[in-house]
Amino acid sequence: MGEVGLSLPVIDLGLPDRYSIADSIRLACIDYSFFYIVNHGLDKDCLLKLFDASKRFFSLPLEEKMKLSNKEVRGYAPLCSDKLDSTSPQIKGDSRESFC
Repeated sequence: MGEVGLSLPVIDLGLPDRYSIADSIRLACIDYSFFYIVNHGLDKDCLLKLFDASKRFFSLPLEEKMKLSNKEVRGYAPLCSDKLDSTSPQIKGDSRESFC
């Protein structure tokens, strides 16, 4: 079986035209739901700390993460609790957990 490649949009936050950047983000969200960001101004140390904090949070037991769940505002959303595509015949929710 061959590799399947996905080419995601790359959004350059260093460009001077903020409206163009915003439109690129909007289109990437509509068409792909994901995108890469370059020239964001965050140094490597900051990004490593962010990924470490994310890894530690999502490694917590479900009971601990659920303490931060709130349907009325953003917070933790457990596995299969959201269904982003309401037209999908999928019975369960999406196979992802998130923290917003």
